[in-house]
Amino acid sequence: MKSKFCPLVIFGLLFASQSHAWSDDFATKSIQVNGTRETYHVHRPDRVTEPLPLVLVLHGGGGNGLGLRTTYGFQPLIEAGELIAVYPDAGRDGWLPDDVPFLDACIDAVLRDERIDGQRLYITGASRGGLMTLVMTQQSKHEFQAAETVIASYLQGLADEIPLKKPANVCMIAGTDDPLMPYRGGWGSMRKPKTSGDPGAKVLPVEEVVKQLTNAAKLNSDPITTKLPDRDRDDGCTTEVRYWSDTSQSRQVLLVKVIGGGHVVPGGRQYLPKTMIGAASADFDHVELMWEFFNAVDQKRAPKFVSGTTEVANTEPPQPDGEASEEQLRATVKAMFEATRSGDFARCLELTDPSVIKKRGEADVRKFFRGAHTLMKITKLGPDDQRIDEITLSRDGQTAVVKTAARLRGRWQRPGTENWIKTEDGWKYQEAKK
Repeated sequence: MKSKFCPLVIFGLLFASQSHAWSDDFATKSIQVNGTRETYHVHRPDRVTEPLPLVLVLHGGGGNGLGLRTTYGFQPLIEAGELIAVYPDAGRDGWLPDDVPFLDACIDAVLRDERIDGQRLYITGASRGGLMTLVMTQQSKHEFQAAETVIASYLQGLADEIPLKKPANVCMIAGTDDPLMPYRGGWGSMRKPKTSGDPGAKVLPVEEVVKQLTNAAKLNSDPITTKLPDRDRDDGCTTEVRYWSDTSQSRQVLLVKVIGGGHVVPGGRQYLPKTMIGAASADFDHVELMWEFFNAVDQKRAPKFVSGTTEVANTEPPQPDGEASEEQLRATVKAMFEATRSGDFARCLELTDPSVIKKRGEADVRKFFRGAHTLMKITKLGPDDQRIDEITLSRDGQTAVVKTAARLRGRWQRPGTENWIKTEDGWKYQEAKK
């Protein structure tokens, strides 16, 4: 359902109403492939004015495409109008090589229905979706500009049937302590084959897979090795990047080795105990790294996080200014509440992220705040009827998540969440969510 401006959204700071995003559209579709009805989900900006890159995103075992909308991390890029993502649903047994025709047909359908830059087709997948990503680089009828796998390797049972011999631009992100997809290869705690068509889950060592990819791309020189900043020293993880390319940088292979990392996408949440899945790295966000790799391949340059190249400065990120920055944000949140409550819409616009105003249009944004003001007036909210429960600054101090609650008829309501971004002109409001 296409998201819209709605007064209840900023009032969601008060009522924790329905979740809201500024500008994305999501639709579930189906196609008939070899007599079977298959489903997929298209996630796009609500306004597409020019052809955009397409990213095919493959979920892991036990998951589904629908869940990737909120868990994989593409939301900010899609809201910014950077890409269109498609999330197919695997069958009951997860992704198998027999699914290549379905995924090709899925891409065909999106190319037909959406404004896609046909030269910028990408694919990514996590866990078993990462395995299938590698299969697609070898067997799809489509040419992918680049591919990314995360917390995945390659099935030993497929190594002979579908060898990795076709050159491809690939980024592999893998944790050395992943118990489900062992970095050094083997069964780990993955299941064994259930069906005759299932090659099982015994995987090759990650570095053996990378060697096959570099051999296929004829990248035989030594890699450039980079240490990424250890932004969270409490997560038990560090990151080493190995980068191979030809002289023109038209062919690239990247290994992102998360030392101490488990079966969790970097930047993701610790969804199960470490004893079951290993540790989650908080040192980088895998989608940000992936998108930089995809853009680097497209522009025939090295990724900016790779040292020893003309493109990169591998330095620590800017650090937040701690309590001073948080206090400034706290005052700005209060100012936005009061401006909305009192009907000072010029002030509301001043405190809103300019990119949001540009995308939505000033008239829509003003209407949005006017509706919120009306609701606040009806419920007779006073200046002391907002409470800030929690402020969480990002690692670089440039964005923040703020939890707020409102007091209605003497009772504090369930908190809502606001996203804020720091600009040269101070903190600016972006969106409110449930």
